[in-house]
Amino acid sequence: MAESIIGSLHGLEFLKVIDLSYNEIGDKGAMAIAKFIKTDTMLEILMLQSNNLATSGIAAICKSLQYNAQITYLDLSNNEISDEAGLAIASMLQINTGITNLFLSGCKLRATALIAITTVLQTNNYIQQLDISNNILSSTSLSQTLLNDVMTHLSIAITNNYGIKNLNISKMGITDYIMCNMLASAIQSNSNIETLNLSGNRITRDGGVALCKALSVHPSINNLKLSCCAIQNEGAEAVAQLLLTNTKLKEIYLDFNKITGPGLVAIAKGLEANVMLKYIAVWGNTWDAASCEAFSKLLGGPSSIVKIEDPKAHATIEKNSRLSQCNIDVTFCRVQNVLQVARYARDEVEEK
Repeated sequence: MAESIIGSLHGLEFLKVIDLSYNEIGDKGAMAIAKFIKTDTMLEILMLQSNNLATSGIAAICKSLQYNAQITYLDLSNNEISDEAGLAIASMLQINTGITNLFLSGCKLRATALIAITTVLQTNNYIQQLDISNNILSSTSLSQTLLNDVMTHLSIAITNNYGIKNLNISKMGITDYIMCNMLASAIQSNSNIETLNLSGNRITRDGGVALCKALSVHPSINNLKLSCCAIQNEGAEAVAQLLLTNTKLKEIYLDFNKITGPGLVAIAKGLEANVMLKYIAVWGNTWDAASCEAFSKLLGGPSSIVKIEDPKAHATIEKNSRLSQCNIDVTFCRVQNVLQVARYARDEVEEK
């Protein structure tokens, strides 16, 4: 099916995007696509995630991309890429100068492939958006050693690369050791990254503190995602200090980080002084009365006063509040005179 579809596309001068995601085209379909893109001069976006692509299909596409500098957006996410296919991607990146957006999330990339790709990225400065998330190695001691090797090469790439602006390395098994000894200094030295996603890693207190120190006066990162880590109160206090010195950050995601009341209060105090941050996510942590009160004040008071007999009664938010409700993922209300916290889903509200 994919072969016949691709065959009918030859000669179409208006074709800019091919999105065949979730179609299981397999290597035969990939071969047809490879043949098409080798000579095509119009296509700019190629999306092939979740297509059961394997070594021969990926290798064929990468071979053709050595001749095609028109495609700028390549998504191969959620295909089980072998070491051989990963090496083919790395070889392609040594030659290709067109791709600026590369997505390899959930490809089960192993150490050999990851090291090859990150090594090439030490000199390839054309990639602006890179997603290698969700490629966790197994947790054996040998694999941890290999992961450290991967992160060593990634750290060098981050230090030397001046092209990447959006970096997603979430769910990569990054530990405190890796953050403290490799990534923090690399991130600090890179003045081009604007969005950094570290969510779902094994970053706890020490790693959180090291990262915040690295970002204290960072000139470019404006969006930091640390969701589903475990920076705890010590990390939260480091975030509070970060907010006092960093005026570049616009969004920070700290949801589900095992932060308790004192840590949340510290963050609230940091937010009082920082007027540049536009969005913060803190849901999924452990709230107490003091932390609810501190964040509620940032919103100008509880958004609603709820009584058992009248659950829809609303109060007006003060106009001089530090945050508006769309700037945070929690909201507050009084239930029988007790201040409570609830999740506020910005996206869900916008959809309504």
